This record gives sequence, structure tokens and C-alpha cells, in this order.
Amino acid sequence: MRRVAVIGVVWLALAATIAAVIGRLNIPSLIKLVKHGAPITATIIRTTCDSHNSAAYTFTVGSARYSGGDNGIQDCRSLHPGDQITIYYDLTDPALNRASEPTAALRNEIISISLAAVLIPTFALGAVLFRKRRKKP
Repeated sequence: MRRVAVIGVVWLALAATIAAVIGRLNIPSLIKLVKHGAPITATIIRTTCDSHNSAAYTFTVGSARYSGGDNGIQDCRSLHPGDQITIYYDLTDPALNRASEPTAALRNEIISISLAAVLIPTFALGAVLFRKRRKKP
């Protein structure tokens, strides 16, 4: 019974660590965009569709011009320099911008992080326990 508790604590620690580390990458900026984001039209500068459907774009807020880029651009292969797409920018900091709708992007990010936090420790601990079991005579 003690062994099960130790495995559970190790699994929980690994899952929490993975979620915290991966979550720090995109979650804070997506939360800002959900809270303070607004859509705006941006102009495509270039696409790199072979690299995660990426595109670079520019947009203007007031008299200031900003640039950005994002992955997962819808219909990337049909876009060309000069085409316009809708992006989302932070009203308090337009340098923070994404080409994906913030609420949907946040939801997808949480799902991905949750899956990684559950599956990675499960497979890692499973492999360790399986290996230990095979070594016993």
C-alpha cells in the first residue's frame, strides 16, 4: 500500500511540474488576449507553410505599426504577401498578438497541456515499473 502511495505522489509531482513548465509558455499571453484582446485586420508579409503553417504579418493601431507572426494559420497555402487576415491583439499592449481566436486557442492549449501532464508521467512511471518487474527473477 505504501508503494502505491509513493507512486501516486511521484506521478502527481511529475504531472504538476509538466503542467507548470509547459503552461508558462503560452497560457499567460493567451489569458491577456482573452481579457483584453480585440480583432483587427493584418496584412500578410510572408508565409512559411511548411513550418507549422506559419505567417508573418503587419497591422496598424492608431498611428503605430506593429508586426507579428503565428503558427497554425488557417488556409496558409492559399495566402500570399499582401493578403489580409484577422488577428487578435492586446488593447493594452498591441505587440502581443496572435492569428488565432484567443478563447479557442486557450482552450486548445489547456487540453494539450493536460494531456501531456497526464500521459508523460503515466508512460514514464509505467516504463520504470515494467523494467523493474522484468529484472526480478
